[in-house]
Amino acid sequence: FIKGTKKRTIEEAVDVLYHIFVEVSGHIVISLTYDPSTTLYGYSSYSGMIVVVWRFVQLMWFMKNITITYFSERDHYRKRLYMWFGFIFSIWFLS
Repeated sequence: FIKGTKKRTIEEAVDVLYHIFVEVSGHIVISLTYDPSTTLYGYSSYSGMIVVVWRFVQLMWFMKNITITYFSERDHYRKRLYMWFGFIFSIWFLS
């Protein structure tokens, strides 16, 4: 780490914890409110919609950062790695 970036590291840790909180709490609410006897699917509820929207926000953030990293890289092999990494994880976000 570069000297003087402790504040940034703490902000990144808080950001990761926030993402974890939203994902886990959304899935917990889905699990607690899901009734298999109805035709209502877990993602049709309000908490399910929040999880889907949150995943879309995460996808946009990921695509922005992987694109910036791709265009700032000079090594051809790493650019190729970032291209595949971005493609595969974008599909994972959409699933």
